[in-house]
Amino acid sequence: MGILLLLLIVLAGCGGDDGPDRVVFATEIPVTVTPRSTPLPPVANAPQLGEGPRQIELLMAVFGDDAPRDARNTGIDLQSELADELDLTIRVRFTNETEALAALCSGAPRAAWVSAYTYVKAQQLCEAVPVLAMQRGRTPRVVIGQTAEIVSRVAVERIDQMRANTFCRSTDQDYFTGWVYPELLLTSNDLNLGTDVSVAEYPRLIDMGRALYHGDCNAIALPPDEFDDFVADLTDQLNTDGESITTDDLEKVIHVLQPAGNIVFDDDDMIEADEGDYYPYGDGVIPYEVLVFAPDSVIPDQLRQDITSVIEDFLNDRVDGDTRLEDLLDATGVMPVQAASYDSFSTMLLGAGWDMTATD
Repeated sequence: MGILLLLLIVLAGCGGDDGPDRVVFATEIPVTVTPRSTPLPPVANAPQLGEGPRQIELLMAVFGDDAPRDARNTGIDLQSELADELDLTIRVRFTNETEALAALCSGAPRAAWVSAYTYVKAQQLCEAVPVLAMQRGRTPRVVIGQTAEIVSRVAVERIDQMRANTFCRSTDQDYFTGWVYPELLLTSNDLNLGTDVSVAEYPRLIDMGRALYHGDCNAIALPPDEFDDFVADLTDQLNTDGESITTDDLEKVIHVLQPAGNIVFDDDDMIEADEGDYYPYGDGVIPYEVLVFAPDSVIPDQLRQDITSVIEDFLNDRVDGDTRLEDLLDATGVMPVQAASYDSFSTMLLGAGWDMTATD
């Protein structure tokens, strides 16, 4: 009885009237699966420069799309030479200037023989690199490009004084002398033929000269080194027309306004530079075609030098070099050039706002 009473007292002290105790259950945490890495699918190694989509191509735009058979055969020989010397497949392909320009700046490993006009455009677009330029002619007159001289009446003392005057040309003249050069020169001096400067055409050179003497036009263009012969022929013609005039009298009326550029190669003019010797073109020279490479980011400098060296040796071969130059490039020699070689020509071309590459 005493034990039972004691138990009742203990229970009363612990419970009272608070009601039943709450039971707390642990929150169930779901089991998650630890993710495991999944291996990526294997990726083929990127092709080396010179392989597959990165195959190097040497484009020949000298003859356009319709290159002669001899040029194509020599191109095959050059392709074999490059493969043998470099252990690298470099395809030689003939194309036109427009495609060559697009290829040079496409990001693909390309080199191309193109006109100086196309090179300047490629240099603007993607910093293409010139390495070798053509020469034509034989010693002692190895020629590096084209030029002309502007002959005017003595009252015209500067090119910009041709504004509101008349320029004469003849259908007897070659296209470069009568059309291309004077338009490039005048336009680079902010004068447009047909608007700022009137144009008159004559069927014969002597008719053009007669018009210049009589003041029917104010300037003409002549090939380099032909002024003295022109004055002599014109003097004879004027005397035949019944006028009494000497060459001295004629030279008091007309003079050379803009001398022709120096287009005769002189090895003494070569400039030594850290990147290698190069030839600089002077004022008034439109250079012949040039071998141009895609920028260094596409074809590294050392590889460009290696390819250039093989091409140069191929063209300068003691036995077959002359034939190879003539067949492949319509040239008699090549010389080293750099971007600085074209400073004067680029200034003239860009000043005229010309784009002869037929691209946007």
